[in-house]
Amino acid sequence: MRKPAIMKAMAATAAAIVTVTLAGCGAGGFNGIYSLPLPGGASLGSHPFTVTAQFSNGLSQDVYKIPLATFASPDGLGQVNGNAYVATKSSGAAGINLANAGPAGGIASNSLEASTVDLATEFTNLITTQRAYSASARIVTTADQMLQELEQLPTQ
Repeated sequence: MRKPAIMKAMAATAAAIVTVTLAGCGAGGFNGIYSLPLPGGASLGSHPFTVTAQFSNGLSQDVYKIPLATFASPDGLGQVNGNAYVATKSSGAAGINLANAGPAGGIASNSLEASTVDLATEFTNLITTQRAYSASARIVTTADQMLQELEQLPTQ
């Protein structure tokens, strides 16, 4: 990580400690990393979709721009673990772009992806499947009882 060019130099002399301030601001300690954009459209850095380091002296420094990969055939990507994918021959090579530039989409922080699942249909399917399972279980139980009755019949 690159730190801003702000330094505080102290030199001990016989009379006093001398403080030197560069860039018009005192030295600052590292407070944290912020990803932009922030909720509500607030912005700490000069560029959207960047990672910004915030310092205790009030200064901030953009330290990283978030890239997005695009593929000629996204359906050809190979799934690895969870929601991770790898490039394959079918997908083509990754094209690296900045967010909201060229064919790349944007990044929405603090938001949920809207689902394309119809909950009513899924619950209906779930209930139908549960009833079919219950009916199948009753058939197995009834068939077992019939076999037990058959075994208990006297033979002639």
